[in-house]
Amino acid sequence: MGGGTVPQRRIQSSFALKNRQQFNLLDECLTNYALLAMCVARLNDQLHLNQVVIMKSEIHLYGEGQPSPVTIQVAEESVVRDVIVAAQQAGFLPRDANLMEILVFEVEDDEPMPHDKAIKHPEKKRHRFHFHRCRTIEVTVMFNLLKHSRAFPPSTSVLKVLQWALREFHLSGTDAENKELRIGGPTGQAMLEGAPIGSYTKDCKCELLAYLTDIVQVNG
Repeated sequence: MGGGTVPQRRIQSSFALKNRQQFNLLDECLTNYALLAMCVARLNDQLHLNQVVIMKSEIHLYGEGQPSPVTIQVAEESVVRDVIVAAQQAGFLPRDANLMEILVFEVEDDEPMPHDKAIKHPEKKRHRFHFHRCRTIEVTVMFNLLKHSRAFPPSTSVLKVLQWALREFHLSGTDAENKELRIGGPTGQAMLEGAPIGSYTKDCKCELLAYLTDIVQVNG
């Protein structure tokens, strides 16, 4: 009988069916592989975009009782409120702090920044922010049993207060050389000239007593 026996035709049909199934499976795998490759490429593009979006700005923070700065990072598109939250998350502020009470100054600026102000990324140097709960600090400087007082924004640098004190006590020329401010007495802690004056106050105190003294040279 032409065309082969019935069992042979069944074997050939079964073989052809398996070939078609394998071909379809291969075609499906190739299609899925192309989709997978496309998905991976799109994912890489998205990751690259995310890296661009989350570029960070470094900020030096000073706070009450914290004359040595702490550095944190925030996204470049942040506002002042984001800096406050990031500072709390980093442990710079207590967890129970009322963030609405925090005034944020740029060091040397007289007025605090609104919490919704956008932070511009500086080109050459980091931002230097000072957190405080007082808008002004009543600073009293003692020198040779005399004293002068004046209110300063807490963001005012110790150097500016020192220069003011030298003028108030009429010190100039060699008399004004090698002078510094101290807290805790004439032999107390020397104040860092670059630190904001408010960083030497604690517990939301809005006043500070400092002493104008000669710089003590330490021989090591």
